[in-house]
Amino acid sequence: MNGTVTPAELARLRHDLEGPLAVFDGFLGELDETVEELAGLGHPIDADTLARLLDDDLRPCLSCLKSALERLRTTVGTLERCDPEADPGVEAA
Repeated sequence: MNGTVTPAELARLRHDLEGPLAVFDGFLGELDETVEELAGLGHPIDADTLARLLDDDLRPCLSCLKSALERLRTTVGTLERCDPEADPGVEAA
């Protein structure tokens, strides 16, 4: 590799990064809505309502966010393998 990124490579990278970013954006909004719903329920919150919010909203959001994060890690790992100057001892935060 000569250090030059082709337009096709740049387009692929952009595509690989846009998908997970869209997932983060969408599911962070869903998590925010769920937190607002929880805050509006008053106290005490009944167990059935809490279980529904956990099972229907929070857990699926977390699962999708974890998947998107893994896709980003894979993309970054690919970039690191392509960069001869990357420090293999330093991980992205």
